[in-house]
Amino acid sequence: MSQDLVQIKEFGDNPGKLNCFVFVPDNLTEPAPVVIALHGCSQNARMMAYQSGWTELAKKHRFIVIYPEQGYMNNGYKCFNWFLSRHIDSLKGESYSIFEMLNYVKTNYLVDEENVYAYGLSAGAMMSVSLAVNYPESFKAVASLAGGPFKAVKNPLVALKVMKRPREKTSEELGQLLPKPNHRLPKLIVGHGNKDNVVNIANSKNLIRQWCYNFNLDEDDYKTQDQFGNYVNVLRHSYGETEDEIVFFEFLGLGHTLPVHPGDEINQGGKTGAYATDFGFFSTLYIAKEFGLVK
Repeated sequence: MSQDLVQIKEFGDNPGKLNCFVFVPDNLTEPAPVVIALHGCSQNARMMAYQSGWTELAKKHRFIVIYPEQGYMNNGYKCFNWFLSRHIDSLKGESYSIFEMLNYVKTNYLVDEENVYAYGLSAGAMMSVSLAVNYPESFKAVASLAGGPFKAVKNPLVALKVMKRPREKTSEELGQLLPKPNHRLPKLIVGHGNKDNVVNIANSKNLIRQWCYNFNLDEDDYKTQDQFGNYVNVLRHSYGETEDEIVFFEFLGLGHTLPVHPGDEINQGGKTGAYATDFGFFSTLYIAKEFGLVK
């Protein structure tokens, strides 16, 4: 597991009772971008850093990574509590704790505040979306892997049902769930396996509809790159006229797992494990490219 993370025990207000780990490149002499990387259920910060490949990319391309971590006292499965309103509110709960971690890093390290990003897997994806919705002025882009829309459910029992069989909602229905429907959200990058039997891919499609409402885009008007980057099992859908304001990586044949591609070649990275699979596609790298962190 990654030994490069430093735990920050006193980072500010912590109403969500989360742990905070940070990776900062050595000898940082100029403002660096920041990525907040949120793990999935049954994971922890070090596992996320090790499997996703974010720390290795941060070393090479000189940016900071914040790894929030859930505890068993908050959730027995170590899931971020994306299904409880008190934890996705902008002024309290886990969402606010993570925002305080970002504020700590901004205060104590050289940070390029114009280039801050949120990324999450599964329950972490849901929480990354809450960060983008609650603090849109603080983030340039957000990435959701195997996640879903903001405020789709209000309690754990409904959450389990929606994860498996979500109701297709209109972009307007989903847009009205946003606390500030007219406040411009950050760029959205989505990734999801079309064989995911834990979080149905329809959840990500609802997330895209929610963002389309905010961006005033037609959800049916998008461009598709088949065999993106010569990867036969990856489709890249993009929305928006002048730039790719929403990007959707659809992973053909993939279940509920993080796609990685271990190795030392330029387009390889990440590690396999309980929640990461060698898919021949280093998804973290391509998300970092969408963020503008890697050319």
